[in-house]
Amino acid sequence: MKGQLPDKPCYGCTERAVGCHGSCAEYQEADRKRIEARKAAHRENRALEDYTEVKKTAIWRTIRKVRHRRW
Repeated sequence: MKGQLPDKPCYGCTERAVGCHGSCAEYQEADRKRIEARKAAHRENRALEDYTEVKKTAIWRTIRKVRHRRW
């Protein structure tokens, strides 16, 4: 497959046909890598969201305490 893009094995493929993704080992490997990359990005994004939620909760807890102080 001359001139193909690294993450797109079908680009420039001479054996390309309708429905060939089910039997093409190169496509299945690229698809597996793409899925793994998406899962890793999801895990990273989820960790960031969790961190943000914890920080936001801590800030709101502090604000509520300050609002209810008696001077």
